[in-house]
Amino acid sequence: SGKDYTGANLSGANLKGANLAGAILIGANLNGADLTDANLEGANLSKAQVLDVDFSGANLTETCIEDWSINSRTSFKDVTCKIIYIKQGKHGFLEPKPDSGEFQDGEFEQWIDELQETVDVLLHDFDFGGWKALGTAIDKTANKYQGINKSRWKIEQKDENIVLAQIGVSPTADKPAIHQSITNNYYNELSIQGNKANILLNPSEKVEIMENKNENPTVSGDLVSGDKTTSGNVNLSGVNITNSDHMSWVNLNGQINNTIQQLQDIKTEKGEDLATILTALQESINGDSVLSEAQKKEALEAVETIAEEGKKTSGERLRKLCSMALNALKGLTAAVTDTSKLATTLKTYLPTLTALLDL
Repeated sequence: SGKDYTGANLSGANLKGANLAGAILIGANLNGADLTDANLEGANLSKAQVLDVDFSGANLTETCIEDWSINSRTSFKDVTCKIIYIKQGKHGFLEPKPDSGEFQDGEFEQWIDELQETVDVLLHDFDFGGWKALGTAIDKTANKYQGINKSRWKIEQKDENIVLAQIGVSPTADKPAIHQSITNNYYNELSIQGNKANILLNPSEKVEIMENKNENPTVSGDLVSGDKTTSGNVNLSGVNITNSDHMSWVNLNGQINNTIQQLQDIKTEKGEDLATILTALQESINGDSVLSEAQKKEALEAVETIAEEGKKTSGERLRKLCSMALNALKGLTAAVTDTSKLATTLKTYLPTLTALLDL
């Protein structure tokens, strides 16, 4: 008990009846583990992966579960849990649930089930630029509607350039309004990206940016609820979406320079460190003779996404968007040789970058 298993790979482990009281399991991989009847009282499961875990009969009282990952097959049958904490502070666990009193028999399992509610939206034209558009859409919607959990969302590839986005919401959230807002803002952002690309590539043409022309387009997307799918047509009244693929990697550098400058202007130690690393990544991408132009464009888009999220406070930052951008960079470098400048730079800075982004 009380041992430190931070980041440990315990996937599939047989931990039935184990005494893990007070254990530190931050970021541990427990996917598929058997934790039936285990004692996890006071344990720290922040950022732990607990997909398909069987917690049946386990003691989870006073455990911290900030940003842990569960799924519908994570079992909490007959668990003992009087109080759970959903935030980890510098000097202990914060934000106990329930808000007052203690969970009674069966209430914790019900509370966990409610946490898994989502708004599911099918999104088209989803290349790498779509990740940034979705992040912006979630941000804007969360500012307008209550009940959105910005730290709990995922995307699942359904077809080429089509994904299913699942965004965590509370049971009392206005799901239809949130669905409509996310869809509107997503296509709105894609249109802005496309029009800005047109201006960069065709400066002689007069292109009206959507931010000025049409702030509230009418959009109906595909809402997925349970096993039923209700399809609708995407109708962007008066808006012409231009695919952001036309933006060359050269033009992306200007955007990145501006964003990095904004990071430096924040004048925090983390902001300056992040700006230094992103500048190094940008320079390595531009000077990389191994990467194709398409790969450079994708890598620069990832750097731009990280820079944009880096400007936000830790609480506002979309960590999964940062993770996807980092994964894109890692995927690119895994596909090239060791002579890649980007591969060398990323290997050097990856641990620090991950820490700066609180991943």
